[in-house]
Amino acid sequence: MRFAIFILLSIILGTVIHFQGGYGPLQQGWNTLFGKEKPVTTNTDTDTGRRLALYEGVVNFSNDIDASGHNGDFGCILDGASYDEISTFRIRKIEEYGGLGVYPDNYDPFADYHYEIYGQITGKENWLKPAVHFIANPYQLVTTTNAHRVTAFSLYCPEASIDYDDGFIEETYTGKSAECWFEKAYAIKDWPGQVWLITVNAWDAGFQWAYVDVAQSQNILKSSDPRHITNLAISKVYYYHVGQYGVNNLSPNERRAWVTISRRGAPTTIYVKLWQRKPASPAELAEMIYIVNVLPTEVSKEG
Repeated sequence: MRFAIFILLSIILGTVIHFQGGYGPLQQGWNTLFGKEKPVTTNTDTDTGRRLALYEGVVNFSNDIDASGHNGDFGCILDGASYDEISTFRIRKIEEYGGLGVYPDNYDPFADYHYEIYGQITGKENWLKPAVHFIANPYQLVTTTNAHRVTAFSLYCPEASIDYDDGFIEETYTGKSAECWFEKAYAIKDWPGQVWLITVNAWDAGFQWAYVDVAQSQNILKSSDPRHITNLAISKVYYYHVGQYGVNNLSPNERRAWVTISRRGAPTTIYVKLWQRKPASPAELAEMIYIVNVLPTEVSKEG
């Protein structure tokens, strides 16, 4: 009888280990099907303390350009907001698409590791308008901006489409919005074609390591700096605080996350792999993938 119980427990334990063991040859085969990597949308507990289970479906995100007040004469929605009001606003924005599983359950911007981002905010203070765009759009995990600027291209060029599909998020600019994107990318005389990838929302969601896969990207140059995001996965904590303008802002800058556009006006893809914990190598399967596509007028018409 004891032997039979032992065999039964062994079978149950083996089944549990099998289902918790991550991805195996079948998953690896799916991930390399047609040369396109599929994110590992389920995994075991990670450094952020949560078990990942992403929604396996399609969702179109809205792009909130009104909250910051950047494109109008009215003020920023968070100007003068208390800590509770800031927290409520951020949580509400996350819960709009809470079923995706991108952010942890019971999310609180002023608790756990999220405090590293929000803990230096001054309550009831005004805000630099472009900084609020990140808080208002939590699913823009990787945001393209100019070098040394925090104004998102999705705020300048709001016609971008932003879509989730089974562990991928694609932010796509076509036609006039693509022209706008390139205009902003080349707007700073000292750094033409230098695009800063700000990952504050990815970090907040728990995806604290990012790598730009140049092989999967298009019109992006690989850096000669071995510490650069095009050469290895990097982790950067951005945080909100009262900065040089005397209002709540986003800091610091991160040159390792500046990517260089090869040719202005050419079809461009920035393919960013994201992980919750440091990968053994950049070749490791990503847990989430964020893609920025910029398609000029002639290309989008052909499509």
